[in-house]
Amino acid sequence: MRKSLLSLGVAALTAGTLHVQAATIEAAEGQVWWGYYSEADARTGYSSGSAELFNQAIHIEGNDLFAGKTIKAVRLYLPANTDAATGKTTWNAPKLWLSKEQPVSAAKADVLTQSLTLSQLSLGNADDSHYGLPNDIELTTPYTIGAEGIYVGYSLTALNKAATPIAVGDAEAAHADGFWLKTSQTHPGWSDISATAGNLAIQLLLEGDFLKNAAAPADFATVRTKLGANVEVQLTLRQTGINAISSYSYTVEANGQTSDEQTVELAKPVNGYGDNFTISVPLQPATEVGLATHVITITKVNGQPNEAGDISAQGTVNTVDHILQKHVVVEEFTGTGCGWCPRGLVGMQKLRKALGEQFVGIGLHQYNPSDPMYIAPNQYRAVSFQGAPSCRLNRGSEIDPYYGSNTDIVKDAQAALQGEIAIGVSVGGQWIDDGNAVEATAAVFTQDDFPAGYVVELVLIGDSLTSPEAVWRQSNYYYQYQQSQLPPDLQQFGAGGTNGGTTISNWIFDDVALASSCKGNNNQIDPLPALPAGSSVSVSHTLALPTKATLRPAVDAAAADGKIAVVALLVAPGGAIVNADKLYLPSPVAAGISQPATRHLSGNAGAKIYDLQGRAISQPAHGLYIKDGRKYVVR
Repeated sequence: MRKSLLSLGVAALTAGTLHVQAATIEAAEGQVWWGYYSEADARTGYSSGSAELFNQAIHIEGNDLFAGKTIKAVRLYLPANTDAATGKTTWNAPKLWLSKEQPVSAAKADVLTQSLTLSQLSLGNADDSHYGLPNDIELTTPYTIGAEGIYVGYSLTALNKAATPIAVGDAEAAHADGFWLKTSQTHPGWSDISATAGNLAIQLLLEGDFLKNAAAPADFATVRTKLGANVEVQLTLRQTGINAISSYSYTVEANGQTSDEQTVELAKPVNGYGDNFTISVPLQPATEVGLATHVITITKVNGQPNEAGDISAQGTVNTVDHILQKHVVVEEFTGTGCGWCPRGLVGMQKLRKALGEQFVGIGLHQYNPSDPMYIAPNQYRAVSFQGAPSCRLNRGSEIDPYYGSNTDIVKDAQAALQGEIAIGVSVGGQWIDDGNAVEATAAVFTQDDFPAGYVVELVLIGDSLTSPEAVWRQSNYYYQYQQSQLPPDLQQFGAGGTNGGTTISNWIFDDVALASSCKGNNNQIDPLPALPAGSSVSVSHTLALPTKATLRPAVDAAAADGKIAVVALLVAPGGAIVNADKLYLPSPVAAGISQPATRHLSGNAGAKIYDLQGRAISQPAHGLYIKDGRKYVVR
């Protein structure tokens, strides 16, 4: 229940005569018909499917737009109350009420309660798209809205289960506070159901001092853009005038320069007094890297000077020399003893093919300890799974590694790649200890300020791992199905398929986790300090290759083919992976054991150069550096 913010000290109005007019009342000067439901919207019927008492209302906040305005009349849209087939009454006469609090019943409303007479009401449908007919009910004692706001509603009783007594607007135009409902059975407590049911078809005739052509912009969040690129700001406007908005004009001020006034004609006028809507404002491409404050002023509305009290909004545009690439990390729970896991293996193949280098797969063979690729839970970050096969994207919700959250894991991964990122990581590594370990490094760099507490986890991954030994055979439960019963890429596992036996021999496993800087929940790398925009910090850790006799030959073969990769996971304080990087190491022999593997210099030739401590360098000497978000070597 909403609590009053301020007591008006007004006694409840006693029941009096309310004038009902089936024909609509025209708004006079200084008046406006207003509601979350708009007269232009279609109307449909709402029913709970029960014979019960209905109490329904809208709530109006006592904010700057409504406090002090006076409610002169209420418009209800009411359908027929007689069953055409039986002639029986389907709902009884309604009671109109106003209340500062959500009332237990119409009789308990603390401002006004009034019974309506059915013979004075217009009942029926305007047409097939407009359920209910308008009834304007003039209040003999108008009510002025206070700071605590007001509920305006009506109550009636549905006399049978088929009764549909309530008219509502389209749910796509739903507005919070647009349909509060309390019934005697199905909804025993007050709840706002507008998001699913639509807005209650009710309007108020408000009187007071109204602005006419007014729109107030809200400050916008920091926008990131690449040097020289076009950028648009999504700006929220609040309609604070009663006239529908068909056009607006604006200027943009940045770096001491104010643009010419631009005018935009809207394809569809905006007509929602007090509502927010969003516009796109294009900005001029920046000519230098850095932060710049932009002030957007809505100068005119409908060709007239903007009457809103605050007509300007500001925000920051962060211009960078490159846009950081996002990666999606898929940690898969799998194992050779899991008969349904072949679909997870195929799902990871699909992700690799669809997303390329933006996909970072980590196969956690933790299902059965007899798996030669088994990595003990205390040798990797503790990531919980309920069953196999399953996976987590960026350590989010557990989903299927083939079907994803619905039908296709690729769609989930693509969704995870949407949006921009302002913090990146670049990974490198070199073979040490005669090819038995890797000295892994990672550099984290930022384009915005980031608080302390981010962590880097380093992982060693193996591709193309395989062996003819029996212990490597992958269990397969899909042999029980005909190929025609399976998706095309799983038919190989069905009866008669190329891998259609009870076990699968000589499968080539990719994305296999071999070693990690984490020991359960204990990461061997310290959390990062606070990172201001434009800074960089470097970490390192030694990752030893596994020594298990059934696994090591396959790992050595993969290393010789350049199929061992170092992965850096950048993890936020809350535990979500926000970005990652992956780099394949050259063969230990080809690299001369100690040759570091790094990314080649690429991207914007004018990008700043940093050392691994995050310091800007104008003339790099021999060593490792970061440019354009990537690590490279100066020899």
